[in-house]
Amino acid sequence: MQLSRCPICHARIGLDTLCQDEAGRELLGLLAGLDAIEGSALVTYLGLFRPETRDLANDRALRLAREALAVHTDKAIVTTAMAETVRSMRTKQDGGGFKPLTNHRYLLSVLDTVSARGTALMPIQNGVNALVNPTAKPVSKTAQAIEFLKEYPTPADMPDWFTRTVCGSLAELLMLGLDNMPAYDTLPIIAERWLNELWPKRQWRKDCRFRGAKRLRDAFILAAESKHRWPSVGDVLGNVPSA
Repeated sequence: MQLSRCPICHARIGLDTLCQDEAGRELLGLLAGLDAIEGSALVTYLGLFRPETRDLANDRALRLAREALAVHTDKAIVTTAMAETVRSMRTKQDGGGFKPLTNHRYLLSVLDTVSARGTALMPIQNGVNALVNPTAKPVSKTAQAIEFLKEYPTPADMPDWFTRTVCGSLAELLMLGLDNMPAYDTLPIIAERWLNELWPKRQWRKDCRFRGAKRLRDAFILAAESKHRWPSVGDVLGNVPSA
């Protein structure tokens, strides 16, 4: 059974082959215990360790994943630190100064900064950061944007699963360091536009193989990977059959 292509190395993934490998099974189990945003942050972070000429071995990926998740007891802080590490390393990669990571020192450095800013995530309202706790220290814009998308209210004319899938996919895109990424303070408008433009274009059904939640989320990721930039509504719909 094929699992499409790996979002890191773009090789085809065989589920049966992966499960036959003990480290592969444990890695799948570890990822299954995380939510979509946490899992996406971890997978993209592990991609920073992949050597240029070969894939990352399952046993090493498993060890690195366990080490990364153990750097702090608060998953929100770890997820934010991994996302910011990926963004910083992608910037270095674009400038030609990136080499695969060999340890978690950079992550720990970023983690210290994230921890110092505080753990409370403040949602974005009306395009600005709303002050939830006057004594809380500011958190990163990435963390605020992700939290905003996780809590985005479902419009009255569409099911909650659709809103959660679209907003969750947008949150994943924020951690990929794509070109043409929209400004964080435009996210309320961006989320509303995506929902209103996608919903009427297909006969969406949550468990449908071709127009369901999984296919919609995969369509976002495939569109972003193929274009290497923030996708358009048309890019995403191009990966979802119309009938």
